[in-house]
Amino acid sequence: MTTKIKFSDSAKSFIEEKINDMFDVCGDIYGAVISSVDGHLVLDVVKRELPVKKISAMTSSLMALGETVSKESDQGNCEYVSVINENGRVMVLRVGDSLTLTTLSTQDSNLGMVLSASTKATADIAEALQQN
Repeated sequence: MTTKIKFSDSAKSFIEEKINDMFDVCGDIYGAVISSVDGHLVLDVVKRELPVKKISAMTSSLMALGETVSKESDQGNCEYVSVINENGRVMVLRVGDSLTLTTLSTQDSNLGMVLSASTKATADIAEALQQN
């Protein structure tokens, strides 16, 4: 079963505002992708050209794998998955029950800052979506 999620214009504006706040807090973040848990692109805000549909599909799978590993290893719920690369970092966090946030940042980014900004954005977005 596939999930197509559409936001109202006001919800979309709110989410984009929270993503832009995340960019302001951590200038090394250059992309944010909101996806359904089954990998469909819902919304993206990126500062460079990226294959956001592919990133959406792959990072949703990555989060699902992280959740499976954490459960199978009896370590509770997976909070986030990070991929540290030669030229940058990718963080994937759950947003409520049906979405993920993927944050892309430069190789020089401070992981604590990226995680803090991403966690704040996911909490704000999840809370706003629960109220709707």
